[in-house]
Amino acid sequence: MTLARLGTPLFALALLVALTAAAPCARAQSLVQGRGVRRPPEFGAPVTPEMLYAAAKPPELTYSNRQYGFSFRFPSNFFFGRFSDFGEGAQRNPDPRGDRGEITLAEVTLPDAFWRGMNAGGIVLTVGVNPTLSAQSCGALVAPNEFTSGDALHPSAEGLELAGRNDIEHGTQYGRTNKYQRLYTGFSNGICYEFETVLSTLNEAQMRLPLPLIQADPDRILAEMDAIVRTARIEAPNPGLKPEYVTQPWETSLPFPKELAGLGDLTDWRVRYPTGAPPMLALRSAWQICGTGDSREYMLITFEHVASSLLDNAAAKAEVDNLNAGVVRLIVKNGWTKVPKSITGPVDTSDCFVRDSTFVTIDKGTGRCTTGTQAPCTAYDSSEISVFIPTPATGASQ
Repeated sequence: MTLARLGTPLFALALLVALTAAAPCARAQSLVQGRGVRRPPEFGAPVTPEMLYAAAKPPELTYSNRQYGFSFRFPSNFFFGRFSDFGEGAQRNPDPRGDRGEITLAEVTLPDAFWRGMNAGGIVLTVGVNPTLSAQSCGALVAPNEFTSGDALHPSAEGLELAGRNDIEHGTQYGRTNKYQRLYTGFSNGICYEFETVLSTLNEAQMRLPLPLIQADPDRILAEMDAIVRTARIEAPNPGLKPEYVTQPWETSLPFPKELAGLGDLTDWRVRYPTGAPPMLALRSAWQICGTGDSREYMLITFEHVASSLLDNAAAKAEVDNLNAGVVRLIVKNGWTKVPKSITGPVDTSDCFVRDSTFVTIDKGTGRCTTGTQAPCTAYDSSEISVFIPTPATGASQ
């Protein structure tokens, strides 16, 4: 078995760095990376191209934007982010060749666990709108340019006629990568809706690699992201309602405790679901949840809230502490009991609760200081909630 197929940590890291640097829209990278939520390490199992092309798993989640009158569905095992969570500045399109007036709203990222060891990666779909363009100007955004390859594209969506093009830019990053970009636009309700998928491939002829990478087909990857675009649905804008809404775990078919629906009343969380990808080490050792639960028998759903960067350290910490206290009140009210610290271990900042073999850990993290320094880091600015659910007999935990 080759080194690429094993997906060793150093090789996977080198590939990830190269592809991330090659991505045309670096803005996407900030939304999909959780900063502090603890997950078990996974190193070294093979992933095949067929796994990549069929990565999407049910149930489907829905992102709705009432202000601009549209929605789309996406797989729960793909990473999702809203640009509004990071302030108005994050919603501007920085691509000099793109629509500089676009308001970027959301992104869906295909987890890197599905493309490790392959020559393709950095696969992100970005969705945005521009309410200032005319129908003609909206259509002009997908007019052919010097990078366009193939015929014009015309996929169907509910209530929205889409037009698009494929762009391929060869020899980027000193000849080491190729950039693939698929753009769609549609006009309705006086609004230009924009969908952009990007991915990069490595040009092995220009690089010194220890062993060959697995070759992936960019067209099949783009087709998988197209399936999300085709779920777009247009309806009348209703600014009077909450501008954005995303399906929550307790609204899916997953065996998530319905009693935890109250989490949605506390804040807008960034939620991560099991990816369904094979672990990078098939024979990885089990680790214990709260010192007692076998991790191999659980699926993990995480919730993260990051305080605004405009808050000073004291205010951010107070917000996180108040939020975590609200979570504790919710779960205790619904029958969860605290696991003694002596069981969870001596070096652990989290609190752990259990009910009917479902564990909830409540923790806090920071992006404001380094916890490895001699002085203790107290500038916490993120709340991190992990829910460990016993894996159904017919399901998969990762």
